[in-house]
Amino acid sequence: MITTLHRRVALLWLALWLPTLTLAAPVAGTNPETEKFKVFDATLYRNKPRLDSYGIEPIEILYAARFWPDTRSSRLMERLPDEYRVRRLGRDLRAMRKPVVIDIEHWPLEGDEAQMRESQAKYITVLQWLRNEAPGLNIGFFGRLPGVVYHWSLENRDSRHYRTWQDENARLDDFAELVDTIYLPLYTYYPDRDAWVKYATAHLREARRYGKSVHVFLWPQYSERNEILGQQYLPADYWRLQLETVHQHADGLVIWGDWDGKRNAPAAWDETAPWWQVTREFMRTLSPHGEAAVLSEQKH
Repeated sequence: MITTLHRRVALLWLALWLPTLTLAAPVAGTNPETEKFKVFDATLYRNKPRLDSYGIEPIEILYAARFWPDTRSSRLMERLPDEYRVRRLGRDLRAMRKPVVIDIEHWPLEGDEAQMRESQAKYITVLQWLRNEAPGLNIGFFGRLPGVVYHWSLENRDSRHYRTWQDENARLDDFAELVDTIYLPLYTYYPDRDAWVKYATAHLREARRYGKSVHVFLWPQYSERNEILGQQYLPADYWRLQLETVHQHADGLVIWGDWDGKRNAPAAWDETAPWWQVTREFMRTLSPHGEAAVLSEQKH
């Protein structure tokens, strides 16, 4: 267990590491017990309708290309992005009311302690540059808190791998104090539904350790990491199971997809797609009046 003294020492270490930054306080957190479950749209489809009409709100994803001019250069991306570039981005976002997700994933937060601390300092530097320019933003990192480990999360909770995973997540407690929201990707790698639920609930338990609102990224397709099923759409009932599981255990949901890798462009929106029909039905359960409002708007 991390003690208060340990937290103070860690924060002091970060302050010494980042002497030029003002560690601005994060936006006041929400109470998971009273916060309304929210659904956000991070989809990339072209010609899609206004999903906010269905109660699916917009969200801003800051992909790596927003921070570095050339994301193909590993040497460039090992270093911090240009400070002026990040601060200018923060100024551009200053008036934004929707949540902001920083999608920088390549600085490792597992393994060697010194490497983890160095990476953590980089993430915090980027966070604070943005916050200094736009202090009112609600900001979190994609997939950094907790670490995402599919196979380890399926093991018994007293196994060596499971405990190692928990220990690595505990090392991020102080980092988590500086973000507003935890953004946890729970993508689909295999057809085993029971395993997916176990993997999802294990990660959500770990995410709760940080005491922040937890929003899950879901993708209605299999991850490209599955060489056989990658980017195939999930069966409708599997997608429904995922929506319901996240609704039960998290504070919100972010829907991501669909980038057409073959064309290197956004895929076309399909109003009849089974995943979308299930999502519309799910949104009706959250807000019974929402669908009526949509139908009324379409008539006019």
